[in-house]
Amino acid sequence: MSHPADPKAKHLEILQELVDEAKIFFSSRIIVGDKPQLVVLDIDGTALDDSSRMVDVPQFYAPFQPILDLYEFLLDHEYHIVFLTGRQEAHRDTTQKNLKHVGYGRYDSLLMVPDDGYSRLGVPEIGNWKDLQRCQLKEIHNYHLVACVGDQDMDTRGEHIGEYQLRLPPPPFFQNCIIQ
Repeated sequence: MSHPADPKAKHLEILQELVDEAKIFFSSRIIVGDKPQLVVLDIDGTALDDSSRMVDVPQFYAPFQPILDLYEFLLDHEYHIVFLTGRQEAHRDTTQKNLKHVGYGRYDSLLMVPDDGYSRLGVPEIGNWKDLQRCQLKEIHNYHLVACVGDQDMDTRGEHIGEYQLRLPPPPFFQNCIIQ
């Protein structure tokens, strides 16, 4: 009797393939200009494996190892990192501790939805909010936006998405309930 492949292992395999392709892009591109080269990373379902949140709410989520490897690769190649998340500002302390605890300790900024964001914006508008934040990183903070990395359309679509978009498949637990 054959057993179906472990969905989590398959997901990690796909992530690794995508990260390997992304590393080729990042290592081969020529930097033009003197602006800091920026990669924007989503957190939940991208940098961190939050697939247990529907059944358990741990203090800390584990990293997706391929994405942590990409993060380290980017830092080694002098890219700047900004985390842009749909988490609310009220969770900043826990989020920062979680990121640091699992190896994401160096980044330029952590951008979070204002505490009234979901009631004011609504979930579908969080994508517009994320695009506005990316615009401000370019226009106000003078970054050259190279890439966006995330597991939802809102992470890699919009007017301000950079040269490269790494759209990851959602973790297996969430594949039927992702907001597009």
